[in-house]
Amino acid sequence: MVSLGADISHWNYDGVYYAVHNNELEGLKFSISLGVDINVLEGMILNTGIITAINTKETALVEWILRNGADLELLTVESLIIVQRYGTRKLQEIIKDAMQNQ
Repeated sequence: MVSLGADISHWNYDGVYYAVHNNELEGLKFSISLGVDINVLEGMILNTGIITAINTKETALVEWILRNGADLELLTVESLIIVQRYGTRKLQEIIKDAMQNQ
C-alpha cells in the first residue's frame, strides 16, 4: 500500500502505534525504514512498547526500540510505574540498564 501512496503518518501514526501495540517488530522496523522518527509523538513507540512487553511477557520489541535511538527522557512516569509493578524481571533490568547507560 505504501508503494501506492499510503501515508504511514496518517491518523496520527495509528499504523505505527498498532504495529507496536500488536508486538509486530517487523512492522515497526518497516515504519522506521520509511522515515518515521523512533521518538514520534513524544515517545509513543517506547511507552507503547513497554505496555506491549508487559502484556506479552516478551522484551524483543523494547530492546530493539532502545537500541535504535529511543530517547529515555520521553519515558512517562506511568510507564516506569507499570514496569516496576507488572513488568517481568527481564523488562525491569532492561529499563534499569538503559537508564543507567544513557
